[in-house]
Amino acid sequence: MRYSDDIAQDVRFGIRMLAKSPGFLAVAVLSLALGIGTSTAIFSLLNQAMFEPLPVKNPQELVQVLLAWPGGSRSNLDYSEFRSLTENRQSFSSVLIYGERELNFRSDNLSERILAHLVSGSFYSTLGVDALVGRTITEEDDRGAASPVAVLSYAFWERRFARNPAVLGKTVYISNLPFTIVGVTPPGFFGTDRLSVPDITVPLATLPLPGSVHCLGRLKPDVSLTQARAELAVLLHQAVNEMSAQMRDWTPRDRQLVLDLRVDLMRAGSGNWGMQLMLAEALPILILSAGVLLLIGCMNVANLLLGRAAVRSREISIRLALGAGRMRITRQLLTESILLSLVGGMIGLFFEFWAHYLLKILLPFDASASVQFLLDRRILVFTAVASMLTGILFGTAPALHATRVEVARSLKGAMPLTTRQRRLGPARSLLVVELAGSLILLVGAALFVRTLRNLRTFDAGFERQHILLLTLDPRESRFKNERLNTLFDELTAQVEAIPGVRSAALAHAPLLMGSTYRQKTLWVEGYNYAPNENQFVSFNSVGPGFFANAGIPLLLGRDFGPQDRINASPVAIVNEALVHKYLPNQNPIGKRFGDEGSRSVGKYEIVGVVKDAKFWNLREGSRPTEFQLLGQLPENRPFVLHVRTTGNPSTVTASIRQVIQSIDRNLVLYDVRTMTDQVNQTLRHERMFATLSMLFGVMALGMACIGLYGVATYSVARRTSEIGLRMALGARRRDVLWMVLKETLSLVAFGAAIGTPVALACSRFVRSLLFGLTPADPATIAFSILVLVSVATLASFLPAWRASRVDPMVALRHE
Repeated sequence: MRYSDDIAQDVRFGIRMLAKSPGFLAVAVLSLALGIGTSTAIFSLLNQAMFEPLPVKNPQELVQVLLAWPGGSRSNLDYSEFRSLTENRQSFSSVLIYGERELNFRSDNLSERILAHLVSGSFYSTLGVDALVGRTITEEDDRGAASPVAVLSYAFWERRFARNPAVLGKTVYISNLPFTIVGVTPPGFFGTDRLSVPDITVPLATLPLPGSVHCLGRLKPDVSLTQARAELAVLLHQAVNEMSAQMRDWTPRDRQLVLDLRVDLMRAGSGNWGMQLMLAEALPILILSAGVLLLIGCMNVANLLLGRAAVRSREISIRLALGAGRMRITRQLLTESILLSLVGGMIGLFFEFWAHYLLKILLPFDASASVQFLLDRRILVFTAVASMLTGILFGTAPALHATRVEVARSLKGAMPLTTRQRRLGPARSLLVVELAGSLILLVGAALFVRTLRNLRTFDAGFERQHILLLTLDPRESRFKNERLNTLFDELTAQVEAIPGVRSAALAHAPLLMGSTYRQKTLWVEGYNYAPNENQFVSFNSVGPGFFANAGIPLLLGRDFGPQDRINASPVAIVNEALVHKYLPNQNPIGKRFGDEGSRSVGKYEIVGVVKDAKFWNLREGSRPTEFQLLGQLPENRPFVLHVRTTGNPSTVTASIRQVIQSIDRNLVLYDVRTMTDQVNQTLRHERMFATLSMLFGVMALGMACIGLYGVATYSVARRTSEIGLRMALGARRRDVLWMVLKETLSLVAFGAAIGTPVALACSRFVRSLLFGLTPADPATIAFSILVLVSVATLASFLPAWRASRVDPMVALRHE
């Protein structure tokens, strides 16, 4: 009981002492709050990316069925593969599938583009999810019911219909087909993948099947992953044997790829496989940066506690003289440091909210619906443990150090003069580590910022300025199949007639959209293929004038022209990389190739060669790519209108919309953006790293400078008599100024000497994330050190300037 009373007394006394020093309290709490709040935000992201379960019934029983390809990559299943692998399954109590498609949604004469999930009738029953309003999709709905139904997500219901319950029974149009809304999912349900949160779900049988589907199953209680994997392996082997006749004309490499296919099962209870892949490189860097920032904040507080202990040396000496034990005083001081850390942790939760919000903005994917700020048990426990450990680990040393005072000398009012205190050893050591940690984060920030700048200014092989991209979907319009050529001609002609438009061109995939560039196997006339050689090339369908519109030079031959129509002989344009691989030291014009087996080599004639450009992304090297004429192979699927303007592209957007409406009101327009926006979209990873590393670096540097300012101030106060004596003996003000600054620069030099090799060692782990520079780039290291020296000098200049203004007579009477 007495011990608990002592603890309560220590807490009350600690609160009173901290309240008497509001400046110290504010700086210390702010340092801890920044470190703890940032670390908690990173832990929250890690928690949701790795551990947070899906909001479904018994998520630990869910597994995802994937195809494992040679080389380690994994993919979803084709719909036919799903049927082969799951129709005769014994390991699962139930199985669901769903595909993803962006579709046009129309209600009350307002249209928009939405993400729809086409789900099997077993989707909601397998997951064990009930509707918040109405009902969910059933097996009967997926059997091709006469009246197709749809279920809204809570977020879409809230955004589009203001949570109006009267939406049940309402008829809406998806891809120009009528659907009846029958339910709304609960607010916490986002599907089975945090990276693909649907606006609406519809039965799989109501719309054309997507190319591949996600397949999830619920394991029976007595079945292990190994047993289920073995069962599916047998089914896959049977399916591959049934495909043997279809693979007769395939290349040996493609045939071997299929023969080497394996079935893989992965726990799907968190729905985070995609997020984990997206954050595989980011999370370790974020965790390391947050850890360094927290370490700097803790050391900063430890430094402040050391300085405060020196100020309280007379109080501590009196308590020792009155009989208080050193351990009793140490416990009191340690209680104060724990109180500091707990307050810092509580305020850190507010910083965690803002850091979490910033992370959501900067993440390289849309995390608005699936990554939430949740003060759940894990977050609160992490914050409490981090706060307690911070207070104990970085409060113990200052508390022990504070009790090592010369009682007699301190009672006389003199500053402590032990050798250890003269040299400020602990404070200097902590400050050197702070400066080293700041330099590590500054180097990382400089590397990522320069990488982002290099990518933005890099010559990608095309002109980025004054291009507007508009995606159109003709599937609901009056233009179908061969009539698409009429649409292409009318659209480009009318858009080019708009004032301010220089040219217009079409393509199925825009520049820097690697995921939309398809691949095919190529057989080139006269080329001798090596066994198991990779014959895949990228391809895109483009309209006449596409290359001139994009600013991609035509090196040989001609562009697509009026003579290349749907009934004419198929022609193609290739890039330099394809020529270098398949037709080196030859004139490629007039050469032929095919894409339907070795007997199709005469299918396409090469009529032109264009310069290599970054068709996939800015980082990747040039891939062999061939371009077909959009009008020769009209496909009833979305295409992109590229409009080059004389000025700001946004000024012609309204006129282009009017032209599209005049051609056909059912021609769906969406995803309007500039080429600059397109480039920025591809650089979201780099922008995240650059922004966060810069923030970490600035915060670390700021906290280190606060510590430097405190040490410099205390050092000047301790040496007031010495400074007065020097000035009385003839020292000039600039000599005193340099004396104080020299101490600061020596600490910075030690910090740089420690931080530079550590930064070089750490930067090697981010080599793959850099572009246009090496981890050991001299200019980056030199710039980071210069920033550290400059800011540290400014932080210590005010104490140095005050020292140079000391009155010698006042200083000599200081003791």
